[in-house]
Amino acid sequence: MQGEVVQVATDGSGRVRRLLHHHSSFSSYYDSPRANVSRDGRFVAFTSNWGGAGGRHDMFVARIDPAPSSGAAPTPTPTATPAPSPTPAATPTPTLAPLVSPGLIAQAQAKAAALGAASSMTDGQLASLAADVQTAYDAFVAERGRVAAADGVEKALRSSSYFARAAEALAWSRRHQTGVTNRLQITAARLGLALALIAPPISAGSAGELAHGAAAASPPVIGPAQAVSAASLAPFVSPHALANVFGDADLSPLAGAPAAAPTLSLDALPFELGGASVTVGGRPAPLLYVSPARAAFVVPAGVAAGAAEVVVTSQDGYVSLGTVTVGASAPALFTRDSAGTGRALAADGAGVSCDAFDVNAPHNLSSDKRARVSLFATGVTSNPALNTYAPNDVGGFRNSPAIVNFAESVAVEARTGDGRTLQLPVEFAGAVAAGVDQVTVVLLPELRGAGAVELAILVGGQRSNAVTITIT
Repeated sequence: MQGEVVQVATDGSGRVRRLLHHHSSFSSYYDSPRANVSRDGRFVAFTSNWGGAGGRHDMFVARIDPAPSSGAAPTPTPTATPAPSPTPAATPTPTLAPLVSPGLIAQAQAKAAALGAASSMTDGQLASLAADVQTAYDAFVAERGRVAAADGVEKALRSSSYFARAAEALAWSRRHQTGVTNRLQITAARLGLALALIAPPISAGSAGELAHGAAAASPPVIGPAQAVSAASLAPFVSPHALANVFGDADLSPLAGAPAAAPTLSLDALPFELGGASVTVGGRPAPLLYVSPARAAFVVPAGVAAGAAEVVVTSQDGYVSLGTVTVGASAPALFTRDSAGTGRALAADGAGVSCDAFDVNAPHNLSSDKRARVSLFATGVTSNPALNTYAPNDVGGFRNSPAIVNFAESVAVEARTGDGRTLQLPVEFAGAVAAGVDQVTVVLLPELRGAGAVELAILVGGQRSNAVTITIT
C-alpha cells in the first residue's frame, strides 16, 4: 500500500493492520521511507521527505500498541509522532539546513544564458558572471559531503568557471565576439549539468532528468596542458616571449584542426585561432599556431611573476589546464631541431644559416674583418627597462621608427672544449618578430679552430639554455 506503514501477522492468519501514513514521495534510494521495528516490537522508526519538499528528510518514531489477538476488538491505529528526544516527549530530529549551492548555481546559469543570448555585453557583466560562478563553486565545496554525485558536480562547475573566465578574457580583445558568445553558452550548459546532478527533479522522466541523462553520457573533460618556452622547452617564460602549450589530443584536443595566424605581427595576432583560446594568469595570449596537440602563443604582457595558470578552451567544449613559471626575464635560444639543446639556430653576417663559422670575414666592407654570428632567441627583450643606451638603437631614419637595441644589457658566454670561457661582444639584441629576438655577436680571434663551442645568453641575472656552434 503506497504511502502506508502496515503490520502483517506472521502466524499464517493473513491479518494486516494499517499503522500510519508516512507522506513520503519515492524518487531515489535516499527517499525510501525504510521502516524499522525495535527489538521489543513497541516502536517503528521511519523517514519521510515530506512529499519531496526541497530535499528535506526527517525521521519519525511511532509507538505501536500490541496487536489484538484473533477475534478481539481492533486496536485503534496509532498516530506517528516526531522522533523523541532523550526525554519521553516526542520531538523532531534536528534537520540539516537546505543546500545553498543549487540556488547560486541557478542564479549563475540564468546570467550566463542571458549574456550568451545578448548581442553585446560589458566587461563588468562578464566579470560579475565569473565571480558568481566562483561563488557557486565555493558554496558547493562546503556542501559536497551532502551530495551523492559530488565528483560530477565539481567537474561541471570547474569547467563552467574556466569557460566564464575565458569569455571575460577573450572579450578584452574586442575582436572575437563569436568566441565570447560560444564560451558563455558552454558556461550556461555546464552550470545546468551541475544543477541537474546536485538537485535532480522529483518527477520521473521530466525534461530536467532527460537532459541530465544525456549530459552524463559525455561529462565535461578537463585535460592536461604543459606550457614551456618555445626555444628551451623549459617551464620558465617571460612576458612577450614565445611559448608552446602541449595537450592530449585524444583526451582534450586544444583545437579541432591545425590553423596558423595569417601574419606574425604582434599587433595583428589573433586571440582566438581555430576555435581555441589561451589565457595565462587570466590574460588572453596572442596565438601564432594551434592544433589538437599544440598551441604556440606569445606570453601576454602584465602577467605577474611566479606560477601562472595556463588555460586552453575550445569552441568544442574542451578545457586543458596547466601552470608555467613567469619571470621578468627568461632568455632562451632556439636550436636547429627545436629540442632545446644541440646545434644553435644561427646565421652568419650575410644572413645565411650555417653549421660552421670562421672567425674572419674578409669580405666585410669595413676595416673590421671579424666575423659576426646572429643567434635567434626568445625572452631576451621582455623588460623594456633593459634599453639603457639609446644611441645604439638601429634605424630611425626618414621618420621610420628605430629598432630598440638591448645589446648593452645582454651578455653572451662562450665555452670551448678545452675549458676556456670567453665573453663575446654583443652588437645587437632586439625583437625581429612576435616573440622572436635576434642577438648578434662578434667572434673573437681566440676562438679560431675551437671546434664545438657552447653558447649561452645572460639577461637580468638569468642564464639561457646552452646551444652549440662550430668554429673552424
